[in-house]
Amino acid sequence: MAAIKVLLADDHKIFREGIISLLKERKDIEIVGEAETGKEVIAILQKNEVNVVLLDINMPEMNGIDTAAIILKQFPKSHILVFSSYDDERFILKMLQIGVCGYVLKTTSSKELINAIKTIANGDSYYCKEVAQKIKEQFTKKKTQSNNSDNILTEREIEVLKLVAKGYTNVRIGDKLFISPRTVDTHRRNLMQKLKVHNAVELTQYAHKHKIVS
Repeated sequence: MAAIKVLLADDHKIFREGIISLLKERKDIEIVGEAETGKEVIAILQKNEVNVVLLDINMPEMNGIDTAAIILKQFPKSHILVFSSYDDERFILKMLQIGVCGYVLKTTSSKELINAIKTIANGDSYYCKEVAQKIKEQFTKKKTQSNNSDNILTEREIEVLKLVAKGYTNVRIGDKLFISPRTVDTHRRNLMQKLKVHNAVELTQYAHKHKIVS
């Protein structure tokens, strides 16, 4: 099985060296590049195949949030795992709204980080327990949606909603439903507009609350 190709983006060289030292002995993970700024990330992606971008938020020239938005638009096959010290729900929800696959804090263990990289590379979502708790807290703050709101959804929108709730990326949803990632994104936007939610987290909350997924 081919090694997972990882791009490490963080503005602290000593931190990058530590992560590279941790991962370089593994046969299932390959560091194909390291970047200090968002602009460097984009430049590397233009020249290399990358499965997982391990992305910090606080970077010079172009921060991780803006960088993530560009990656998801221009390099949809590269999955983003946010690796940050920021645990503020504003950053977490903003990154999830953009469409990143996962979010772990820099306090996480090396074992969990490796597990997160593998999970993200497989097209699934991963959040460390602290981030998952923040998401759960956000769920409790959201106003309850009308019980019959799902009646306004089309059959295709319900199919997309189910897969979003399972943590699938646009690319993976498209593969399953035989539609383009761009069409999936259109369905996502329509779902958010109809259900009056703002991101994938809230779509997932809605799907579970109304038993669209178990």
